Amino acid sequence: REHTNATTCYIGKLTKPKKAIDDDSDDVAHIDAEALEQIEIIHASPPDYSFLVGQTIKSGEGVTHKLFTEGKAEGEGDEGGEAKEGEGDAEKEISDDPKNLFIEQVVREKKMKFFKVPRLGSYLAVRLSYNSCLSERAVELAIADKIECDHKREEQEAERKAMEEDAENDKNRDKDDDEEVKALEPIKEKDLLVTEEKYAVCIDTMGQDRTLTDEEIKFAIGLVKEYSKTWQQTEENELKKDIQNKIDSAKKDREYLDAELQNIQMDEEKYIEDMLLSRDDIETDEQRDKEAKVYKLEFSSSQLTGLTVEPEQDEDEKEADDKKSKDSKPPTANKKDRGKEDAKSKKEKDAKDAKNKKPEKPEPKVVKPVKIDDGEGDEEQKPKRPSTPRLEESISRWRKEILALKSAKAVRFPKIFQSIFYLLGYKREDICEVNTNKLCWKKAKEFINDGFFMNLFRYNPVGPKDSEFKTYQKINFIEKLVADIDIDAVEAYSFTFAKLLSWVKLAIEVRREDVIKRILNTRRLKAEREAAIEQENERQKDRKAFFEEEKLKWDEEMEKQREAELAAKREREKELDNDDEDDDYADYDDDENQKQNEGEGDKHKEGEGDAEGEEDENKFDEAEVYERFDEEKPPIEIPKEVIDDVDNDIDIAPEDLEPA
Repeated sequence: REHTNATTCYIGKLTKPKKAIDDDSDDVAHIDAEALEQIEIIHASPPDYSFLVGQTIKSGEGVTHKLFTEGKAEGEGDEGGEAKEGEGDAEKEISDDPKNLFIEQVVREKKMKFFKVPRLGSYLAVRLSYNSCLSERAVELAIADKIECDHKREEQEAERKAMEEDAENDKNRDKDDDEEVKALEPIKEKDLLVTEEKYAVCIDTMGQDRTLTDEEIKFAIGLVKEYSKTWQQTEENELKKDIQNKIDSAKKDREYLDAELQNIQMDEEKYIEDMLLSRDDIETDEQRDKEAKVYKLEFSSSQLTGLTVEPEQDEDEKEADDKKSKDSKPPTANKKDRGKEDAKSKKEKDAKDAKNKKPEKPEPKVVKPVKIDDGEGDEEQKPKRPSTPRLEESISRWRKEILALKSAKAVRFPKIFQSIFYLLGYKREDICEVNTNKLCWKKAKEFINDGFFMNLFRYNPVGPKDSEFKTYQKINFIEKLVADIDIDAVEAYSFTFAKLLSWVKLAIEVRREDVIKRILNTRRLKAEREAAIEQENERQKDRKAFFEEEKLKWDEEMEKQREAELAAKREREKELDNDDEDDDYADYDDDENQKQNEGEGDKHKEGEGDAEGEEDENKFDEAEVYERFDEEKPPIEIPKEVIDDVDNDIDIAPEDLEPA
């Protein structure tokens, strides 16, 4: 733009319209095979013209599509910086290599399409096309071909040496045989698998009321032509370099694993065994196997990231570590350290603690991620370093191998990284091609940094997760991403990729098992609580019936006593009625009244307590009855209400909860 004094420069890519996708769409859902191609503007300068980015020129609009067709079509228009489309005889082609078209005055075209108010000026569009080799399939074929060719070269070299030795030993060797040695054809790799990429590079002078000069036009066309060649050659050179690096790296990995695989396995087994021995709540072999997977994942996380575990740190240290890991931190990652829970989860945990159940797992140490090769800081804050160089290399080499992938222009098995990014909470728009669910390696590899390793190390597959998750960030979607990836094919390509695949598959397995375990445990606790409530309700019914039965017995006994007293009184009265001597009866009556009055007086002197005691003795003792029943049938202890865990990162189907 500067060399041509153009008003605007913008680049459009020939693509097909993308179908709208959902959060659960796969990496090809956006493809519309039957749609007509369109030109999508992907770059515009200066910044004032950024509104052009994302605009499209559909098939049949403008003349720019003529760059990608054979011959010239009549009745088409054009588009420019302020946007144009139309047809007219003002368009012309300056040269045919690369193909281009030039419009001297855009406002004279009858059907111009303007994205803003039209202004006077000219327009030049140049086709930029090249064969791109940066695809997963191209990498796959190129690596296989390079390995095969290297093998054939080794065989050919061995054959050449053998023939030369035979020639030296056989003085009577025919000259034709010597020519045969020289005539061994060199082994060459096949051409790379390529896909043609088509672009339109456009400039205009709209608003300047001038026409691009011949010199400016030739400069623009020549620059595009040179760039096209350079772009293609650069991609091929970079891919071949990547392939050679990948083959060399695979050899080093193989040598390393041949020498250290047994030691690595021993280190892993020792770590798992030590962690299991520290647990006193594991009762069954099934529990032991599941917990062993958790510790295996922790060991693998430490190996991949080069980070280790320290005792609990104070809040200031934690804030400092969180600040360091903020780079590229996804929205759902770093929500908590291993063994830490966010505020809402903490409330749920407190409620669960009230269930009076034995904790399944002791509170783990807080994770303090620290680089193994970091020699800075106070001595007390450093992690415990490996005791041997072998262990130090083992815990740091994989991180270095992963970081080395950032230099690769294209990779195989991109879904492995895509699944890990999603598991750690990264957003689709940050790592995928625009409006697709297809990983864009160029974008994604920029996130392979300290923040990525910190997030991977801190990923905790155990416990509730109440944050918000997109569908593509859920375990169900991630599981589908890696379900069909063949681990043997991955190992043949890269041990680093194979280790990452093993990690994400183990993380998925551990997470699913943990959620299912807690769901089933919650069901069991709810069933136990419901059973306890039902038993207590039955006990209360029996308690009430017992009380009523005892009250009935007491009432019957009291009635018998009253009837006996009444009968005695009547008998006394009958005896008195049979006394024929009225005087004696009168004297007797006076004596009885006097005795009664004296007795009443004595009672009043002693107080009214005895009367009250007699009254209490004749009152039904409810508390004593209930006490006797409760001693025989104690109350059933009702566990407190069970709160369901929130696991927003996974959808569990009913059949997943059925016994295997």
